[in-house]
Amino acid sequence: LQSIAEAFGAPRAQGAAALTAPLTHLQPAQRLPLAAIAMPSLRRQPRATLIQLVRVVETLIQADGQVAVFEWCLGRVLSQTIVEALAPAQAAAPGRGKLADARNEIVRLLAVVAAFGQDDTPSARRAFLAGTQNLPLGPAPTYQPPDPAHWSEGLGTVLRKLDGLEPPAKALLLEGLVATVAADGKTTVEEAELLRAVCAALHCPLPPLLAEAA
Repeated sequence: LQSIAEAFGAPRAQGAAALTAPLTHLQPAQRLPLAAIAMPSLRRQPRATLIQLVRVVETLIQADGQVAVFEWCLGRVLSQTIVEALAPAQAAAPGRGKLADARNEIVRLLAVVAAFGQDDTPSARRAFLAGTQNLPLGPAPTYQPPDPAHWSEGLGTVLRKLDGLEPPAKALLLEGLVATVAADGKTTVEEAELLRAVCAALHCPLPPLLAEAA
């Protein structure tokens, strides 16, 4: 709240404080969809306000020294929305990249999704293999669990590379992500949040797995 007050003034911080109680009653799965409702209004804010907003949100994400999946996903969707609002020409045009050209990035992303969707390493490995088995990635990749303390580092760069894939490659990648999530027959909140953030980053519609629950 102090960071909000310093950036936007005490009245805005008081408004945020007043929203704290009702927002705590949200179901976790409602958080990113609710944030998505706010995005069109955010795009109409002045440039200086948007730049400041990104900085404040990043401060809030890092405040406790840990990055939760929801924090990272919200920060990613917000920063992308604002960058594209400020510079529409930077919004991605259809790419030309092939899946094999982004093998390392795909393996990294699927490993993160698998790790946050399962309770133990063997289950995460099975989910990872389910996601990679139908992707033309060359030699079968090995599952490497992400470092819990640094799982999000470099993930933005990964998504920017994957956004450069050609549309058919993106469609296959999305199938692999859905297979990873569906490997155990259930979808965790973290998996759903990661899928939403990835779809936004890749400029792809939500897969039926999420669209039906939205």
